[in-house]
This record gives sequence, C-alpha cells and structure tokens, in this order.
Amino acid sequence: MTLYGINWQQDFLLTTSILVLVLGGMLILTGYRAGFGAFLLLCYFFPLTLILHAFWNYPPGEQRGQAIQLMHDLAICGGLLLVLINGAGKYSIKRIFSTIKVRNS
Repeated sequence: MTLYGINWQQDFLLTTSILVLVLGGMLILTGYRAGFGAFLLLCYFFPLTLILHAFWNYPPGEQRGQAIQLMHDLAICGGLLLVLINGAGKYSIKRIFSTIKVRNS
C-alpha cells in the first residue's frame, strides 16, 4: 500500500478490504441481498482500479499492460452494476425460499 501512496492505517484498510470482499462475494454467490453485495464490491473495486491501474502514471513500456488491467477491472465493475440493478435472478436464495410450498401438518 505504501508503494501506491496509501499510508493511513494500513492494517485497518487491509482488514476492512478482506471483510468487504468475503462478505460481498458470499452475498452475491448465495443470491441473498445480492444488490448489497454488489454495492460492497463496487465500493472496493472502483477506487482500487483507479489507484492501482492508473496507466497514465507508468512508463511507456508498461502502459499497455496497465490499460488492459484497467479495462478488465472496469468490466468487472460493469458486471457488478448489472447485479446491483437487476438483482440475483431466478436462482437466488430469496426466490427459492419464497417459492417452496410448505405442507400443513
């Protein structure tokens, strides 16, 4: 983190980023509150992309590779925006639980 100029409470930032990645990924994977999970991951990925893959700050030999990584991460952000807007879809836990019929005993 120091290499990229992030010096403020690095242990806290590391712990928070791990928590956001695990929680957001699990929410999207299970389909439960997938929009919130996508929002968490967007809050992580978008600033990270702009900080780590700022290809305009690299020497000319490395600019192309960093530009490709920037576009890759922006594509991930686009996919997260789709999940945020459309939800988890028909295989979400929320939908499966709402369609299960419970027999009366």
